[in-house]
Amino acid sequence: MLNLEGIKQTRFYQETFEEGKIEGKIEMIPLLHELGLSAEQIADRLQLDLIIVRQKIQP
Repeated sequence: MLNLEGIKQTRFYQETFEEGKIEGKIEMIPLLHELGLSAEQIADRLQLDLIIVRQKIQP
């Protein structure tokens, strides 16, 4: 039987999981910007660096 709890404790899993969360947040930036949120609001809500948000919403 596969021990998922053991796998979840590995550094590889944790880093990959965190990367996926960040990528998901970055994908949300254009949508939130289209809805009228400012770069500062998006950065605050998604807990991302303002520079990353500004780079993603630049035309």
